[in-house]
Amino acid sequence: MRKIAMALICLLATGCSPKIGPMNVQDDSVVYNEAVKRGFDRQLLMNIVRLRYRDTPTFLEVGVVSASYDFKRSASSQFETGSTDITSVGWKPSFGFDYSEKPTTTYQPLQGKGYVDRMLSPVRFDTFLLLNSSGWNTSRLMRCCVQRMNNVKNAPNASGPTPPVVPEYKPFIELADLFHQLDMIDAIHFFKKQDVNSDKPYYVLSVDPDVADLNTMNRIWSLLELDYGTYQFYLTRFAGKKHKGNEIMVETRSPLSILYFLSHGVNVPIVDEMRGRVTMTLEPNGEVFEWGNVLDDLLKVNSISDCRKKLRACNQIAVWYRGAMFYIDEDDLGSKSTFSLLSQLMALQTGCPELPVLTLPIVQ
Repeated sequence: MRKIAMALICLLATGCSPKIGPMNVQDDSVVYNEAVKRGFDRQLLMNIVRLRYRDTPTFLEVGVVSASYDFKRSASSQFETGSTDITSVGWKPSFGFDYSEKPTTTYQPLQGKGYVDRMLSPVRFDTFLLLNSSGWNTSRLMRCCVQRMNNVKNAPNASGPTPPVVPEYKPFIELADLFHQLDMIDAIHFFKKQDVNSDKPYYVLSVDPDVADLNTMNRIWSLLELDYGTYQFYLTRFAGKKHKGNEIMVETRSPLSILYFLSHGVNVPIVDEMRGRVTMTLEPNGEVFEWGNVLDDLLKVNSISDCRKKLRACNQIAVWYRGAMFYIDEDDLGSKSTFSLLSQLMALQTGCPELPVLTLPIVQ
């Protein structure tokens, strides 16, 4: 017993014990990463649901996530002898461990000029091109980010609170699908070029005439009112003027407008519709308009008003709001793709805040 006690004391005294710091970094980096990701997803979904109810959205940015670890160890032993019995002799070792973790998280509300620059500014062409070159579906990008191309409209009145009248959208969905067909056969390409005279950048949409289907191009030329036989087009910001025969004027949505647009895919409980808590868009004949016709496979948010069924959505992207659970089905891959695209789009549009570099103590 004496030899064991002495060995343990020497082990702790020399520091030859498992390192707590590296193990914490390995485990906690994954845990905090997952927590930040789920927190952002829930905040994003919450704001989409809020906009469906015409409630004010609020955005909080995670500033700094830090965690300090404190691990203390102690060991001692005591030698005792009996006062009358010399055989009553022995070593009494004692050991102590003390571990603590102190996580700290800071949040920054998005407001003021930062809110205007990040949420109200239209999606930049550079952002669109970057996402397109990263492999995102052209149709999904166009339907989410673009509000108008020449005179083809993508539900412009849906870029704000739910409109009472049916939006104009069918020709744009057809146009987005045509561009997607060209993209699938690698017949369409977006470029950013530099003007050699003015040194200003400009954007070009080029179609490969040897690959593109003529029937597809005929329909694109007709919808966008372009010169027949033209395969290279200049992309410019929509300015409310008549476009040239080789020009496509593009009006993009802002991130907030995209959230408003997608909020029409939130299916609220029937009781909220009956009580007038949300705006119902009506057809000319008075019937309720189905927003699924506009959003199709872009985004669908379901709701459960029965709290006993809350567990059904606990492992999915879900939030509890106004007495109901709103969630995206785990097997709804179209909605999940749009949600992921929206997350990346907002990250590119908003940029990264300037944060200090921290040195976190890990005491052993």
